[in-house]
Amino acid sequence: ASAYNFFKPAVPKTPKLDHQWIAKAMGVKDVRYYLNYLHSDGAKLTATDGHRLHQCNVSDLAEGYYDNQLIAVECDGRYPDVDRVIPKNYTEKMSIELFKTILNSSEVTPIGKLGQFVRIDHKDSKLNIGANLSYINDVLCGMSDHANVIYQPNSPCDKLLFVDETLDRLAVVMSARL
Repeated sequence: ASAYNFFKPAVPKTPKLDHQWIAKAMGVKDVRYYLNYLHSDGAKLTATDGHRLHQCNVSDLAEGYYDNQLIAVECDGRYPDVDRVIPKNYTEKMSIELFKTILNSSEVTPIGKLGQFVRIDHKDSKLNIGANLSYINDVLCGMSDHANVIYQPNSPCDKLLFVDETLDRLAVVMSARL
């Protein structure tokens, strides 16, 4: 099994399939080993590394753990209750196109080996958050132009919720302190 993990294909930079996009949020060598896999509950396929979450509905996968090629793997860990991190009471919504425009005009800060972080502070939409830029880009590469960003206005936002009803995808990106 360890040799397989060493030689398994990487997640593509531009995902074409649902599971490839979801796999972008998988953990990499996480000590919480169950986060290094995709998880299916029989209705939804999910991946999270604790800082972001990607999810979509599936109907053809049995409950269990899968690698990034959708090959079932044995894993005895208990997957986190991801429904707890998906915001239910956020009140503001903006189109993905407006979000991209705001993102392109936002300040990007490189922080050593951690990567690039972006501070979004948009007065008109009352959106204020700091987040890992690569996490946001991973979300955006899997969303259609009909997707929406849902957030809590007028306060430092703790996470962004991306919803694409056309592709039946959902993503959460947690905030970072900058």
